[in-house]
Amino acid sequence: MVLVPLIIVLLLLTKIGSILAFILIFIYIIALLIAKPIFIIAVSKLISNKININNYIIILLLSTLISLICLIPYVDIVLSLFMVLMGLGIIFVVKS
Repeated sequence: MVLVPLIIVLLLLTKIGSILAFILIFIYIIALLIAKPIFIIAVSKLISNKININNYIIILLLSTLISLICLIPYVDIVLSLFMVLMGLGIIFVVKS
């Protein structure tokens, strides 16, 4: 998560790598934006397999619960970081 912005900065310093850097910025932002929903979907599938309830209901309840927990000031930062890291991990594990 820290290495990608460093690589982007290094690529922006070269003329040849600047186009690649902008493509990498776009991919990185998209990955960060979809990491939380992918984490929520993965956790809801785990829960719906354990207790036979519709997956959409669990997604709604889990999203509401996470939104309420994120109202606590310092828990928001830790929970968001955890969800993004786990979501990125899910993306890269499923992709490979």
